Amino acid sequence: MNVLFLTIYTFNNLTDRHFATDLIREFVDNGHNVYAVTTVTDEKDDGSFTEEYGAKVLRLKLGSIQKVGAVKKLLNILKLDKVAIRELKKYTKDIKFDVVIPIVSNQVYLKTAEYIKKRDTAKVYMLMKDMFPENACDFGMLKKTGLKGIIYRYFAKKEKRYYDCSDKIGFMTEGNVAFAKQNCPYLTDDKVEVNPNSVMPEYVDVTETEKKELKKKYSIPEDKKIVIYGGNLGAPQGVDFLLDVISRNKREDVVYFIAGAGTRYSEIEQSIRSGLKNCILVPMLDAREYAKLLKISTVGIVSLDKRFTVPNCPSRVLSYLEASLPMIYTVGKSCDMAFIAEKNGFGYYVENGDKEEYFKKLDFILDDEELRKCMQKNAHTYLETKCTTKISYDLILKAVAK
Repeated sequence: MNVLFLTIYTFNNLTDRHFATDLIREFVDNGHNVYAVTTVTDEKDDGSFTEEYGAKVLRLKLGSIQKVGAVKKLLNILKLDKVAIRELKKYTKDIKFDVVIPIVSNQVYLKTAEYIKKRDTAKVYMLMKDMFPENACDFGMLKKTGLKGIIYRYFAKKEKRYYDCSDKIGFMTEGNVAFAKQNCPYLTDDKVEVNPNSVMPEYVDVTETEKKELKKKYSIPEDKKIVIYGGNLGAPQGVDFLLDVISRNKREDVVYFIAGAGTRYSEIEQSIRSGLKNCILVPMLDAREYAKLLKISTVGIVSLDKRFTVPNCPSRVLSYLEASLPMIYTVGKSCDMAFIAEKNGFGYYVENGDKEEYFKKLDFILDDEELRKCMQKNAHTYLETKCTTKISYDLILKAVAK
């Protein structure tokens, strides 16, 4: 099949570790003719059309969409389809695509998906990663009434168009499916399914020598257990609670390690300069370096603002699962992934803001080696049975074959 991926997740090469690149490589490995559209990693760069890992990659010259403010993000999103369609006309005029797979956040690539569907009579399998505009209401960026309500209804109409354009929609969890059907009653059972965030597993072993070298490199005391957070650092991630529990940490055997980027990075940096102890902050790391740090960590934190009503499944969970890392979810009750983690024995749910419960769960994991081993085993099992790219690939093929 000729397959077209549409994503805003940027990467330097298709061999980079990310759920988008992993899934693209899965299709290449299974013999398909794959094209992928993304944006340049640096907005100063020119666009390009290259071949990587047996796929053709079209990088669009566009301003930043990820880890930037809401206004800049929105303006660049609005330009995306025009640029994507223009470049696809240029580079794929002789290609007839069988399936389009938009990896969707903030309704990006709607017109592009509609264009290819009409041009090539292609099927569209949407992988929904970010339910917009509903999630914008959770933080007051949009409202369903008043002036902001006009903007909300505009995006709600676009949302319906995207769902109508799609032959099948893969949501990350059952909670996502239930939320979508409740808010978009026009969605039918045969249109939706669970297709979770997935990864092509690449397990890392770290020797004792490498462990010592890593701790030395990042100034991690040899006798400390690492509680790690990796990923976006913005308001939706509930960073305030994370900083609060770090400031209240009384355990001498623990250090917090934060690796990420986002609008709150400088604020965390300033907190450390102002005296926040037992906390190490570094920019987003190379995926393989990060994987080694996860492997020598004891607990992984998944943090989200509890105001979210939309069920979220942060992609950092995949990295934690790959490292067989016990997790604590400091989230709201809408995050069904936290309850999935509890049910499957690899994580604990703590409502974001409940400090007493957080430290109770943290002590459970840190003080019980047998519990940790059990959680590690359960994390590995869950990844292998629920979250591999082979599982996502098989679901997509089954859907588009109908």
